[in-house]
Amino acid sequence: MSVTVARSYTALAGDLLVVFTASGNDDDDDKSLNSTQDWYVDVVAAAHDHLSSPLTTVDIPDGYSDGEVIIGCGVIDVSAQLVVRLLDSSTSDVLAQSSVVDVAWPSVTLRLPATHHALTDDLTVTLTVNDRVCQSQQPHASYTLQLIYLGVNASSVVYQRTLTTLVSPSPQLVVSCCLINQPGSYQAMLTSSRRSDVPLAVSDVMVVTSVWA
Repeated sequence: MSVTVARSYTALAGDLLVVFTASGNDDDDDKSLNSTQDWYVDVVAAAHDHLSSPLTTVDIPDGYSDGEVIIGCGVIDVSAQLVVRLLDSSTSDVLAQSSVVDVAWPSVTLRLPATHHALTDDLTVTLTVNDRVCQSQQPHASYTLQLIYLGVNASSVVYQRTLTTLVSPSPQLVVSCCLINQPGSYQAMLTSSRRSDVPLAVSDVMVVTSVWA
């Protein structure tokens, strides 16, 4: 028996096809599944990861030993290494497992001006979603845009906004001039509530100078 999927996949950018073959090569194969067994597939992290539970589970109808399962767009909404497993419903035993699927974020870019003057004009952050993406199907998923002041001893967040979905064109993201009140280096970052440790996008560094310098 086997589970086959693509070796790479882009989160939020399309369906994932899973091909399962549960029938044996011959009638005597004691590992083959019969039509009376109850089984399902799930999608889990390939190793110890931030994912504490399967991203999804799909029951297989009785009588099927070979076929395909479509994991819909938006179900897999994280950048991670995942595997798809075939399990026995009655025992939770893993009967087969796919090779590792490398899941990447969709192509998203953040842009800041190269330079800016402190306490002068508002700042526009440009967010561009290059791929056609779908909305996450996981409950309460969101995205956080932060503008970070890169201080010498410690960094601090000077602006933060939560987005419920990734869309293109993005909403206008304007940072009030009063929040950019000291010279130095700034950078924008976009993260997902589903995995905040791996940013979707990080901008170039913007250098802020004082008009009185």
